Amino acid sequence: MRPQPAAPDKPEATPNNKPKSDTTVADAVVVVYSTYPDHATAETIGTALVDLHLVACANILPPMTSIYHWNSERQRDAEVAMLLKTRASLGQRLIAEIKARHPYENPAILLFHPSGGSPPFLEWIMAQTAETAETADMSVGTLDDPS
Repeated sequence: MRPQPAAPDKPEATPNNKPKSDTTVADAVVVVYSTYPDHATAETIGTALVDLHLVACANILPPMTSIYHWNSERQRDAEVAMLLKTRASLGQRLIAEIKARHPYENPAILLFHPSGGSPPFLEWIMAQTAETAETADMSVGTLDDPS
């Protein structure tokens, strides 16, 4: 038998038929959702997180109405939501940093793992947070506001 020609170079497929490299990068990224009492607070915290390279990007959404129970009473408040993009390995450090800066006693902070995304954008997120990931053993207390 003659040897078969080599298969074209393509990333190894995973069980969900995504190229392994795309899956690896997507799995390494998280999108964080958090709410704030106003735009100024969200912008201050978002700017600090970007400056610290804990997140690649912060998107502050327009005001919305939040309805929830707190201390056994129904609340209705205007809030803004912020979406933050970072690497999964920084998730717990990011949560701690948001809590340290947030005015709420129990801020809403949720991490979502995307099932995919634009490879160049995912790689950009990883590049923007690389320096911080290399120093991930730093404690939150050393991440003072640079201003």
